[in-house]
Amino acid sequence: MTITDVAHEAGVSKTTVSYVISNNPRISKDTADRVRQAMRKLGYTVNHTARALSTSKTMTIGLQVNADDNMKVSLTRGAYLCELSDCARKQGYDLLLLSHHNGMQGIRDIANSRKVDGLILMDIDRA
Repeated sequence: MTITDVAHEAGVSKTTVSYVISNNPRISKDTADRVRQAMRKLGYTVNHTARALSTSKTMTIGLQVNADDNMKVSLTRGAYLCELSDCARKQGYDLLLLSHHNGMQGIRDIANSRKVDGLILMDIDRA
């Protein structure tokens, strides 16, 4: 399933479908609704790899969190992480959770490989 299929179903151009996917404000509500309806009907989902290639963005934020030795997180911290995930999702981002076991090298690997557009570091300890 491609945006070409969605465009054909909605009776619009591929560019219009792309604008709807990226929430471009130039697209009217009626057109955006028609495109989203076609996407639902066809079962279309965004190909994140293709999007990353065309935009140079992964739409992913890395989040490094410390946990105890048993990898347990407190209820308060869990609620906070859920809220961060919800906020990221509302902005079109996914959250990639990194444990403290990944260490600084894990953070460097994620940053250098460009798997994420940004990193949130929680509970920074001096080594």
